Amino acid sequence: MVKRFGKRFLNKKASLLDLFFVSGVVLFFVIFALISFKVVSEWDDGVQDLDIFPSTSKDASTEIKSFYSGVIDNTFLFFVLGMGIGTLILAAMVRVHPIFMIPAILVYALLIFFGGVVANIYHEFASTTELIAQANQLTFISNIMTYFPVVIGVFGALLMIVMYKQWEIAQ
Repeated sequence: MVKRFGKRFLNKKASLLDLFFVSGVVLFFVIFALISFKVVSEWDDGVQDLDIFPSTSKDASTEIKSFYSGVIDNTFLFFVLGMGIGTLILAAMVRVHPIFMIPAILVYALLIFFGGVVANIYHEFASTTELIAQANQLTFISNIMTYFPVVIGVFGALLMIVMYKQWEIAQ
């Protein structure tokens, strides 16, 4: 069983299409982070308003809220970079013939367009009156999502270079 799992694991290879998956996961992560930050903020406001909680509970609630924005924001930065670097590492295992570069360029253009759509979805979601205060506190998420088509474009270009360079090295 272990050998079978190991063989399946070693056959996992990355391609340009994996960046579509990365984009979808990033969109899910930022929407989840924004909604959960809103829930934590509302919870903290509720705790602060009730007099039945002692001051230590109110202080702890405020501290959790203050940690949330920094932790989730920094985690997102490492999450995006880690997924991009992981895709590049897996792409190094792929040997692709250069004849497939023309369809890859077309998919690359579609990928950048999809990255723009993902960025617009986030900004429409984050600019609602209910979430704008929380979105302004998540600086890394807001900045990365503003330039998300560029980030995806850079990772896509590096991915194509890594995949098609392997063919030249193997010859």
